[in-house]
Amino acid sequence: MFTSKSILWSLFLILGWYGTSISLGVYNKWLFSEKHHNFRFPMFTSAIQQAIQYLITWIVFHFYTDLRPKRKLSQREYATILPCAITTGLDIGFSNASLKTITLTFYTMVKSGAPVFVLLFAFLFRLEKPSVKLAFIIFVICLGVFIMVHGDTQFDLYGYLLVQTATVLSGLRWSLTQVLLGKESHGLDNPVATIHVLAPMITLTFLGCFFVFEDGMSALVIEMSKNTLGLLSIISGGGVLAFIMIVFEYALISHTSVVTLSVAGIFKEIVTLVTGHFVFQDNFTTNTLVGLVCSLVGIIMYNYVKLTQKKHQSEEFEFQELRDEDWDEDFS
Repeated sequence: MFTSKSILWSLFLILGWYGTSISLGVYNKWLFSEKHHNFRFPMFTSAIQQAIQYLITWIVFHFYTDLRPKRKLSQREYATILPCAITTGLDIGFSNASLKTITLTFYTMVKSGAPVFVLLFAFLFRLEKPSVKLAFIIFVICLGVFIMVHGDTQFDLYGYLLVQTATVLSGLRWSLTQVLLGKESHGLDNPVATIHVLAPMITLTFLGCFFVFEDGMSALVIEMSKNTLGLLSIISGGGVLAFIMIVFEYALISHTSVVTLSVAGIFKEIVTLVTGHFVFQDNFTTNTLVGLVCSLVGIIMYNYVKLTQKKHQSEEFEFQELRDEDWDEDFS
């Protein structure tokens, strides 16, 4: 039963998620783009931001001890979490790096294809059963992304390959997360505990990428020496913003459902595209709009199928409970 108070709280969480997520996208585009601030070290930035989030978890634990991880993880358990941490780091790192050369609009359009790879990896890990419906949904979303990419007037191959790789990793990341969350013995039942455990490993992933893909320590020192305090403040602000966004995201899922998050995510992408148009003057072509509509139709179909599956599973569970009760009555 939805009360007016519950609906208002849901709207607050959705707006909070929209505000922090879109602000983070604008922030990253402004910070890394060659046309704006042109800070050339997205991997280093992401490493600092993860370290900031890790420090925030300690502050939160000081005031809310119930949010601490239920117990210390063993080395074997850390080994099972490591792939999730690495894919998360690479997803975020490549996404941020792509914004150096592509528009926020183009970035959002390519990332909208993430459900395709979520499904493909779900098939691989046997989290989902392949079906004609899901295959058709994959085709529709892929077609939409192809039309959007083909119609982009500011296409940059390097930026596209980075964001496309991040989109693939995003699918792998969420499948691994689903497997991880299924292991209740880890005791990671809230976002603060999860960030606390994953952040150090993600930070090391970013630092590794920094030394491999970016200009190196000497170039970073020169860049930072221009305005050390100002840059550290800007970078740290992004870390705090990302932490707040994750809390809003988790609170929304807890208060409503993953389906609500997915449906709200569709409109968030539209708002992000409009924001990119007005803030950064990103262009819309006919192909862009046609591809966007095609992708959104595929994403809506995906959410509808997931909602139907969830409802069917709930009905089966209730039916099984009734059967068990009848069975107990017959033999009592």
